[in-house]
Amino acid sequence: MSKNLSIGERKLGSEHPPFVVAEIGMNHNGKLELAKEMIEAAASSGADAVKFQTYTTERYFSDDYSDFERRQEYELKPEWYETLQEVAESQDIVFMSTPFDRESVDLLEKIDVPCYKVASFDVTNHHLVRYIAEKEKPIIMSTGYSTHSEIAEAVEVIKEAGNQQLILLHCISEYPTPLERMNLQAVKTLKSTFETPVGLSDHSQGSTVAPVTATAMGASVIEKHFTLDNDLPGYDHAMSETPETFEKLTTDIEQTHEALGDGDLHPTADEKESLPGARRTLHWNGFYKKGQTITQNMILPLRPGGGMSVDELQYLLGEELAEDVEERSKIKRAQVDWDNK
Repeated sequence: MSKNLSIGERKLGSEHPPFVVAEIGMNHNGKLELAKEMIEAAASSGADAVKFQTYTTERYFSDDYSDFERRQEYELKPEWYETLQEVAESQDIVFMSTPFDRESVDLLEKIDVPCYKVASFDVTNHHLVRYIAEKEKPIIMSTGYSTHSEIAEAVEVIKEAGNQQLILLHCISEYPTPLERMNLQAVKTLKSTFETPVGLSDHSQGSTVAPVTATAMGASVIEKHFTLDNDLPGYDHAMSETPETFEKLTTDIEQTHEALGDGDLHPTADEKESLPGARRTLHWNGFYKKGQTITQNMILPLRPGGGMSVDELQYLLGEELAEDVEERSKIKRAQVDWDNK
């Protein structure tokens, strides 16, 4: 699978901060104006993308589903998509959606979305996964509910369709998910096993611990539910982030990425500047006379530096003093008779 991916103009990879997706889902409550307001708020809160859900209830639920009519009310109307995409583009963020059927994929293709999301419960829906993969666009696939073998089978379906642009999101499909059940080590497992960019679809609540930890583990994508108000009626508002908490989330993620650095072992520019004063310099431990043989007890390594370094001590031992020296003075090379042997 490709490790160098882009979504829109945004590049993904360890040298870039995670791509943060505000999962609006159905939190628009079937209202266009609310959806538009949420896109603008998500952009202001630091999101790189907004994600909705695209479905037709008849192709998503059976007729005896208890919440069938309400799900219908929460559908995004086909004629809204171009408007919502335009709002996202005006805010300089990516418009995304999760299609739940082939017709929904076709609808999203008409507006040329830059990538597709596969929901956790569709990991085993190979017909839909293959249809999405054939569009030759990046795929973000959540792995909630799924076993290792089920994820592997879905990955193979995508590869067989000729699509190498896959990001796997670790996900626990509990709403909300207690931190003790987040199993964040799975982020590393997905990355090493499938050799593809990974991320986290986070359903924890009231903390940035999970997305920050996932960022430190190398996550390229972080997805989090978003709302304007936790008290709004609907499916996911209560466990979603508000603009205020989402902004803290994006800030913490960005700062964590900055703190990771490049992993190389080297002094920083400031360390290099302060290094001479930080290291030790060799000093005389007492008053000593010319001709005296130098021993280790005669030498003190003291800060600040600027003279002979500690690692040069070995060269002094056994040599003779070329002149008298003062107690606690810096050792100078001229004080040593280097030719006495």
